[in-house]
Amino acid sequence: VVAAAVICALIQFPFASATYFEYVAPLVILAIIALFPLGKRGEPVVLGSLLAFYLAFAVWLHTPGFYLGMDAPPRQPFRLQTLALARADGIRAPQSVATEYETLISLVRNHARSPYIFAAPDCPEVYFLSGLRNPTRTVLDVLDPDFLNPAGRATRILDDLQSRGVDVVVVCPGDFSLSGKLQPSLRALLDSNYPQSATVNDFQVRWR
Repeated sequence: VVAAAVICALIQFPFASATYFEYVAPLVILAIIALFPLGKRGEPVVLGSLLAFYLAFAVWLHTPGFYLGMDAPPRQPFRLQTLALARADGIRAPQSVATEYETLISLVRNHARSPYIFAAPDCPEVYFLSGLRNPTRTVLDVLDPDFLNPAGRATRILDDLQSRGVDVVVVCPGDFSLSGKLQPSLRALLDSNYPQSATVNDFQVRWR
């Protein structure tokens, strides 16, 4: 158990974001429990108290309604709402988020005549919730082999969109995505080729 915890801790390299920590922390707790029989007399009491503290802290910190985002501090309770989308299948989200995605997906489907749309950066949930397909192989933009060649990448993506007959694109803010904001060269091509637009909170939907 200790070896598994140590190996999985390597996932956190080169930085320990909240997402990675939440995968590793349960293994650390199990490792502490596994080490109880190896301790000297009296040490289990100390380790048990430490374990109880961290378990109580984790329950308090992660209670639904108090932990709004992976890197966000505890906030005031919020009301959850079930997404009124066929593919959501009972997914619940804060009311503002649920309304945002319901409006966004409705707008996308109203304008999409092709089975394909394009959504970037880093928003595969738009493909899933809309039931429409991704014309590229991209899930996270930063993983594209040509990500560091913005001009060439923009041209390649536009060619993919044209070959698939894509008539709707979705641009998300990218403030908290791994890939950052949409590259300016790609944004310029999308703006010129998809002149009509509407904004849904932080998302922009463009079509032609």
